[in-house]
Amino acid sequence: MATSTLTARMARRVALFTTGRESLKGALLAALASLWFLAFLLVPLLIILFFGFATISYNLTISYTQLTTRNYLNALDPFGHVAFLTLRTLLVAVVSALGSLAIGFPVSYYLARICREKYRGILVSLFVIPFWISFVVQVYAIFPWVDRNGYVGGALDFLHLGGFADWLFANFGLGSPNIVAPALIYIWLPFMILPLFTALLRIDPVLIEAAQDLGAGKWKTFWHVTFPLSYNGALTGGILVFITAFGSFVEPKILAGKNGLLVGNYIQDSFLQFGYLPIGAAAAVVVLVPTIVLLYVYIFYAQGAAEQLGRKSRVAAFARAVWTRLERLGRPAKTPVPDPKVADGMDSQTSGGTGVSSTLVAMGRILERMWDAVAAKYGSKILGAFTVLILAAYYVPLGQVVIFSFNHDMMNALRDSIIIGISVTGISLLIGIPAALSIVRYRFGTKPFLNLMLYAGLVMPSIILGVSLLVFVRFLNDAYLWPYLGQTWDYGYASIIVGHVTFCIPIVIVVLIVSLREFDRSIEEAAMNLGADEITTFLRVTLPNIWPGIVSAALLSFTFSFSEVVVTLFLKGGGVNTLPVVFWATLSKHIPTPELNAASTLILGLSILFIIIANRAQSGGTLYRF
Repeated sequence: MATSTLTARMARRVALFTTGRESLKGALLAALASLWFLAFLLVPLLIILFFGFATISYNLTISYTQLTTRNYLNALDPFGHVAFLTLRTLLVAVVSALGSLAIGFPVSYYLARICREKYRGILVSLFVIPFWISFVVQVYAIFPWVDRNGYVGGALDFLHLGGFADWLFANFGLGSPNIVAPALIYIWLPFMILPLFTALLRIDPVLIEAAQDLGAGKWKTFWHVTFPLSYNGALTGGILVFITAFGSFVEPKILAGKNGLLVGNYIQDSFLQFGYLPIGAAAAVVVLVPTIVLLYVYIFYAQGAAEQLGRKSRVAAFARAVWTRLERLGRPAKTPVPDPKVADGMDSQTSGGTGVSSTLVAMGRILERMWDAVAAKYGSKILGAFTVLILAAYYVPLGQVVIFSFNHDMMNALRDSIIIGISVTGISLLIGIPAALSIVRYRFGTKPFLNLMLYAGLVMPSIILGVSLLVFVRFLNDAYLWPYLGQTWDYGYASIIVGHVTFCIPIVIVVLIVSLREFDRSIEEAAMNLGADEITTFLRVTLPNIWPGIVSAALLSFTFSFSEVVVTLFLKGGGVNTLPVVFWATLSKHIPTPELNAASTLILGLSILFIIIANRAQSGGTLYRF
């Protein structure tokens, strides 16, 4: 009681001291977040950059005095193994992003523009549930569907299509390198659907009606109005899917084996083998370059439009220019009147070229009219059926997972997951709430750094974050803690919590920024005019009004921590195992067990419970906005 009273007095003194000093107030509110990002995001990345120059001594210890550029030169070798894996990873990530866009756009369009409002919340929640479930559970759920001896293979055999089944599963089934991209599309599709849904929901229906009143059909209205206005949602979703796919190494190893490994698997193996840490660090830095490029795109294009800065996207303008140029290729060129003297010689060539162009244009118009007719008559039914099919693709595999039993290891892993998740949620809220308040309300000197770290934390691949923190802890132990204090920072609960908090703080801040921007500040002004100080106003007015956003941020933070695999694998040490890590250890051996069924059902149940709580807290608003 005395401690809480003393804290309240100190808070009021700070509020009184910063009255009229808005820049100082913003800097103080953002101080914890800025220091956390500096210590556990920026500094670890700089250390991993330095580790790429380190060498390995004869006794397999890292030497910081004899530096070399050999590791980076090997990683940048255009004909080397790292370059080959990086190109393969880029291809898989691009295919995953484009495939998610192709599948996610019809679903998002149906949810935002066609679906009745009373059903919209339920359907969106059904797509949010897979978004919260650990991707290891989803990989486990699709095992019987991608195996040659599973459900699909058995059905094809029953239909006497065994030869086709052999070809299909040899090229796209379990153990095939081609299964990686479809699996990533399946797992990360909600990352595309939710931003697209938000963008399409914001489109003013008057614009679509105006286009149709001016004579545009369904096809032209879509390409010239709907799609350009949803561009930022597509860009945001594409970046999210690309980043998660680019940093994946669990899915390739489980589903494709040695034939489909990506650069993330190479980095993981390098950090797990003695004497290969500098090589893995150099490869991680090289892999980080595409992330930095996408971070630049995300900040200056997608977020610029989202914050209504009035800046026209150059990427969108370029895309529209390319599309216009492609359209012009099918239009017949205006043929000048030929000279009568040479008309006979050129007649056949001119008529032939014009005839081909006219035929293409005519075919295009016929297809466009067919599209408009089908869309007008059956469009809503087709999109509804497609949405149900995608939902079935998620819930039929998850529905086969039933409860059998738990063993002792599973229960210990569950306990560790809950302890870590609760700790991460509390710390993330403690740091994220004042940081979000400072970003929305104040201007201060460190705000650009905080924004940069916020976006970096959002788009940083999990493997890069896990590797950088692993190297950071090892560097502290080798260079400072052991030589000067005789102590070491052991991997375990503390390191896992630090890693999870680092990627959960940006999530908390983003969700709370939305709540704070929608909050009517006149209520605060009224409270302060009635004599309430800033602390009292925040506790009794601001906090209750943004409470739904806090609940959503807390649930998201806990769920992301509870289901995280990659960062935990690098930082867990000995004696600490979370439930998804136990999943990974079991699935990597390709031995499904009843315990996995039980744990999968538990995670599914928790996700559904959190969705219900979130919907009751904020009525489907804050949680689904990107």
